[in-house]
Amino acid sequence: MRILFLLHAALIYLPCLCVGVNVDQSPKLSVVEAGKPVELQCNSDDSTYYVMLWYQQKPGQGLKLMRYSTAEKDEKEPMEEGFTSWKWNRPTLLESSLKLDKPQLEDSAVYFCAVSTQSQIPGQR
Repeated sequence: MRILFLLHAALIYLPCLCVGVNVDQSPKLSVVEAGKPVELQCNSDDSTYYVMLWYQQKPGQGLKLMRYSTAEKDEKEPMEEGFTSWKWNRPTLLESSLKLDKPQLEDSAVYFCAVSTQSQIPGQR
């Protein structure tokens, strides 16, 4: 049996000095058997931070942008290259989720959700 370790942490991407926004991810830690679905949730409490981003970070590597969104219900926009097996959902400006139906060992990583008031993010396509 192959076991995956998916660690989740909330990250706030703020290019300015700001106070009062909360970003929460759940679950905080997932131990998943390979091939079993996993879903990551992200919630924010301030709709002025309308940009929502998801990143993946593998050991010894930098952050890789998985998904960038400026609007709710924008499921038609694709995931970033390398993450097309993930499914994206953003029902409101304050929440989003990522789902992977059949995770593999190479999906073991730390996953970060971030919010921003800035729509131009470095590395954005």
